[in-house]
Amino acid sequence: MRLLVEKRKKISSFILTIMLLTLLVSNFSYAQTHTAEPKLEVGKTYHGFKLIEETNLKNIESVGRIFYHEKSGAKLLQIENDDENKTFTISFRTPVDNDKGIPHILEHVILNGGSEKYPVRQLFFEILKGSLTTFINGVTYPDRTSYPFSSMNDTEFSNLMDVYLNVVFKPSFYEDEKFFKTDGWHYKIEDKNSPLEYNGVVYNEMKGALSSPDSQLYYYIMKSLYPETNYKYMSGGDPAEIPNLTFEELKEFYDKYYHPSNCYIYIYGKVDILEKLEFINENYLKDYNKIEVDSKPIIQKPFKEKKELIVEYPILDEDTEENKAIISLNFTLDENPSLKTTLAFSLLGQMLFDNPASPVVQNLNKAGFNNISSMYFTNAIQPYISVVAQNTNEDMKNLFEEIVYSSLKDIVDKGIDKTLIKSTLNSVELDQRQQFSRGATTGLLYGELAMLSWLYDGNPLNMIDIDGALSELKVALEEPYFENLIEKYILKNNHSSIVVIKPKKGLMEERNKAVVEKLAKYKASLSEDEIEKLVKEYEELQEWNSTPNSEDILSTIPTLSKEDLEPKIEKIPTQEKKINGIKTLHHPLFTNGVGFINLYFDASTIKQEQIPYINLLSQLLGKVNTKKYSYTQLPIEEAMYTGGIRYYTNVVAKPGSSNIYDPKFVVSSYATEENIPKMLEIMAEEIANTNFNDKERIRLLISNIKSNLEMQMSSSPIEIGIIRNLSYYSPVYKYNDLLSGLSYYDFIVDLDKNFDKKYEEMVQNLEEVKNTLLNRKNMLISITGEQKEYDAFSKNLPTLLKVIGNKEVSSQKYDFNFDNKNEAFSSTMDVLFNFQTFDFTKHGYNYSGK
Repeated sequence: MRLLVEKRKKISSFILTIMLLTLLVSNFSYAQTHTAEPKLEVGKTYHGFKLIEETNLKNIESVGRIFYHEKSGAKLLQIENDDENKTFTISFRTPVDNDKGIPHILEHVILNGGSEKYPVRQLFFEILKGSLTTFINGVTYPDRTSYPFSSMNDTEFSNLMDVYLNVVFKPSFYEDEKFFKTDGWHYKIEDKNSPLEYNGVVYNEMKGALSSPDSQLYYYIMKSLYPETNYKYMSGGDPAEIPNLTFEELKEFYDKYYHPSNCYIYIYGKVDILEKLEFINENYLKDYNKIEVDSKPIIQKPFKEKKELIVEYPILDEDTEENKAIISLNFTLDENPSLKTTLAFSLLGQMLFDNPASPVVQNLNKAGFNNISSMYFTNAIQPYISVVAQNTNEDMKNLFEEIVYSSLKDIVDKGIDKTLIKSTLNSVELDQRQQFSRGATTGLLYGELAMLSWLYDGNPLNMIDIDGALSELKVALEEPYFENLIEKYILKNNHSSIVVIKPKKGLMEERNKAVVEKLAKYKASLSEDEIEKLVKEYEELQEWNSTPNSEDILSTIPTLSKEDLEPKIEKIPTQEKKINGIKTLHHPLFTNGVGFINLYFDASTIKQEQIPYINLLSQLLGKVNTKKYSYTQLPIEEAMYTGGIRYYTNVVAKPGSSNIYDPKFVVSSYATEENIPKMLEIMAEEIANTNFNDKERIRLLISNIKSNLEMQMSSSPIEIGIIRNLSYYSPVYKYNDLLSGLSYYDFIVDLDKNFDKKYEEMVQNLEEVKNTLLNRKNMLISITGEQKEYDAFSKNLPTLLKVIGNKEVSSQKYDFNFDNKNEAFSSTMDVLFNFQTFDFTKHGYNYSGK
């Protein structure tokens, strides 16, 4: 179960760009030209579903169909193709008019509460125990709630489709308030003398989610831009308001919105659509009559002038308030935009705000704004685009605004560099070449694209033709298309806001004190009998939650038999070869004219004290000047000829062992066959000729790395905490902690704080690590593509190999300190995380999977 909280990323579009990139995952299965079977006729009704439209989606080798269930009013979209990884989603429009988190809590109680046919408590987690799904979840958006899953197993797909339909239309939570108390909120009181507390899954989840100012920014932008609409409220719930929600309100919300007339069903992949339509109709929809559901989100009237919102977030007393503010300049766009417009603003954010070559970013950097990014949010009837400055101060708000506007005005007057436009379009087109390659989330992401229009009464199939939208955008190479967008939607757009999130010491204590006093006052107003009743209710809730489901109830969960399983494991074809004496793994798969390369370098050759520098190296390569290119030119060159060049670390542990592992430094990229020589040339330039002597550039990058690590620790404390805890006794996790965990954060903090003092030592270590690491003697090559792509790599690889060392290197023996520690790390998170781990293999136990 997941709450949609927009995170700022260098790739700014939440849906579109992520979809384009995700299609490049490693599952490269060829999609044969698809012919829809059986032949259906537009206008005819099939099992209660009238076929409204059928479209040949030739660019993705699919057929799209829009159905309407005439009796219940349900809407259904099918994207049919030969993808075995089938997807099903049922969504409901769920606008909110308060901050109590009703749709979020409802999502939890529906999935965890079971249903009429499957009366299993914690149903979602029980299903996960035996699931073969490639994805399964529930997601709360600002104006909808979705229940998606994907599976490659036909029986499981049918089973889970029934489970999801049953839980949303015939849920069990309605009959027992304990589901609401568990997942929503309840009073915690262990005895009559104990203080009264709030508790609950969503209540605690939201306290954690809103601990990060980065997470809060998304909510405050919505509040500032849409003050008269549903979007000003937190669909996930404000912890200050969640305890005001009653069980009756939750049921009323369900009754209003969870009706077929308000639902959107999506089916993707290789399925027998007539069989699915019959099942859905006969088992569910035929029992409902169409009704009117008032669920369309309210549209905000345009502003006459820009709005300003200044809010505070808590920091620790020992922290400094300097450079801890976030400033965001936000602009509302037209409602229900076309795919062309959606793609255009995604690209605009990349070019202007996420690119170090952009005049906007360069001018902001010169003025002291070092951490700039964009946010393009599409999951609302009125999308918005934002430019964000992090690690700044409130008193720089006016300067930030002035520089953004003046820089954009200058861009409109002079025009965007056509090379930048061309390289950005080329990069997206390269991604589009992968439409024949389908990954684990392809069906999910097409569904997300469709909902950008469908949810607001548009045609969902209009959001699928990305090739067509890209072709239309090529006009920007000849005309001032993007410049006109900037002028209309940013420079002359009064429907905008500036949001400042600033730090305040003691704020967390103030808030917690207010909650404690409120609860103490409430408890004081209760009689002894009323207090005893609360104690008893809490005890009963604890006992209820700790009581396991009976075997009879668990047996209602549909399971797979051996006959339902594919007896053969799908193998990725691999041919072991050698190029210039280097071991090379060739995966001969259809990749639609694109070649993928991964270079794996054995990182065990690096000294123990230099382990953190391996990750730092990966975060600097491609972002600083080289002999031939400036750091502003590199991203343009990469985008012009490649899908980007990535440097990252990967630690592979031997299954079942916490002692044996294989650390790798990975260089990864992809390009069309004709651009493979240029890709290898750029890669060689970055590896061989990176210049670490630009002191101020590296200072800025390390400051940004520190900021990003702090955001990661706020948003993903569990992951960081587990790595640290396991590092007490596991060599694998000790290495990971030094490489990317809390130890690495301490390393970066030290560099940032003592940068001038440590700069020369840092450069020396980076050079030594790079020269030791990037060596042909500890290198493995992996190439994915057809023979022609392999031949292009083989022919041009010497361009790269001649700049890589060729000396004998040996693995280091690490002497890690495994003292057991009891550590605590203070933060302003409202949720306390405790970690305790054990190596059960040292006590005679083996993992069996049971």
